[in-house]
Amino acid sequence: MSDSPDSRERPLIGSGASASKRRTLYPFFQRESETVLSIAGAIATALDTELLIGEVETGTGTPAYETSRDVAETVLHARNKLPDDLDVLGQTLTGPSPIETVDTATARFHVNTIVLGDDTSERLEAQIAKRTGCDTVVVSESPESGSVASILVPIAGGEHSGAAVDVASAVAAATGAWLELVHVLEPSDARLSRPEATALLEAGAARVPDTVDVDTRIIDDDDVTSEIIEQSGYHDVTVIGAPQKGRLRRFVFGSTTATIREEAPNTVAMARKGSDPERSLFAGPLDW
Repeated sequence: MSDSPDSRERPLIGSGASASKRRTLYPFFQRESETVLSIAGAIATALDTELLIGEVETGTGTPAYETSRDVAETVLHARNKLPDDLDVLGQTLTGPSPIETVDTATARFHVNTIVLGDDTSERLEAQIAKRTGCDTVVVSESPESGSVASILVPIAGGEHSGAAVDVASAVAAATGAWLELVHVLEPSDARLSRPEATALLEAGAARVPDTVDVDTRIIDDDDVTSEIIEQSGYHDVTVIGAPQKGRLRRFVFGSTTATIREEAPNTVAMARKGSDPERSLFAGPLDW
């Protein structure tokens, strides 16, 4: 019996590298984004992985010609835009649902990190992260996205704080931007003292490569969400850690990541360390 169209192996576009090399996957569902592509390329470069670009087409086992053509064009564009030493591959990704499609792709193509765009909801990102065990980054693009000169990184010691610093550092290294690590200290909240907040920021700064300029700052304010949104207006990109698990699913500052993603005036990237230790390349919680 011959293979069905959806079970036959399709070659990677531009493949010439080892099938076992680590990979960063950028799957787009509706349209590719220049901003997300740049961030995915920066992360792939920092992690020393290949970048795999895939257009997701659900409900079919055989991709449309237009889909394959779009992927090939995006790969060519990425190779012209991203560093010459970054291996960029392409693939049409088909399956019954977005989660199933991405999950299958991560296993088949040895993916460690998944970078998602505006067409991915916070719920879908969480489901993909849970299913695959990979590191994930979801980017909410500002309509005015352009060059990146500075990056804001609000941190509070959650389990994904190291991942946020890693992503911000990768983007800064690729763009020449400087980082500002901030902790919003709530006077009415005794969870962290000022010396502890200082130690947390110092731990974050210690993870930043020497080639990247980094500043740290403690901000005293009771309204953490509003303060982060306001501070985002002074930077081109904001990188935050994913929500905590279970009862602490709210953002570690006490505000939701969804509010920051929706209301911040700049591009916001949310980083999550993967649950599979054999796949994850991001750092865990900051050790302070």
